[in-house]
Amino acid sequence: MLNLIFPKICYVCEKEDEYLCTDCFKKVIKIDPINRCHYCNKESRIGFVHKECSVYSYLEGILNLTLYDGLIKKLIYDIKYNYHFAVVETLGKVMADYFKFYNFNSSNSILTFVPTSAKKFRIRGFNQSELLTKQVAKFSQIEFITIIEKTKNTGAQAKLGKSGRAENLRDAFHLNQKFKISNPGVQNIIIIDDVFTTGATLNECAKIIKQAFPQIKVFGYVIAKARS
Repeated sequence: MLNLIFPKICYVCEKEDEYLCTDCFKKVIKIDPINRCHYCNKESRIGFVHKECSVYSYLEGILNLTLYDGLIKKLIYDIKYNYHFAVVETLGKVMADYFKFYNFNSSNSILTFVPTSAKKFRIRGFNQSELLTKQVAKFSQIEFITIIEKTKNTGAQAKLGKSGRAENLRDAFHLNQKFKISNPGVQNIIIIDDVFTTGATLNECAKIIKQAFPQIKVFGYVIAKARS
């Protein structure tokens, strides 16, 4: 009934039936064929960090669907600034399907997201990373928990370099004090965000988790990765 009143219309071509139809999906979501270490950007096994690079990162690896350009760049912008939330469901399903290439499932993994500050949340009214994570959780059946909180209202990251971004985020995140790992089988925590640029935000979030749970492997998972 809801679809009769508010039909699903393709975000790109406006064809009815899906928020992102098959034809447009192929244009927008072009799976990145090369897996790279997120620290050195050189090719690596299924995108995990190289052993020699791991001393510089709290993340075991970054998973990404595609590269941050073209239509996907516009789509992410429209989600964040033009409130095009309907397509988040489609993206969440695609991201959940991508787990089949990895050994992430409901028995060994937990999903969480990059938080925003309370001030920014009040202004915008939502956190796109949280919305996306809820959809990935729905389609993957992997538990979704708020693990990290942002307690510092940081300035814009866009015009800062890698070291500047890291400094800007220092002490910005804290562990949610209510969070506990109830499932003894959990080996992985996957932090979801929309875009990977330098990795400073995801790495800072991973640091907070690692400090509390050093035995847990922490991965980042994004829709798109910026070109190096």
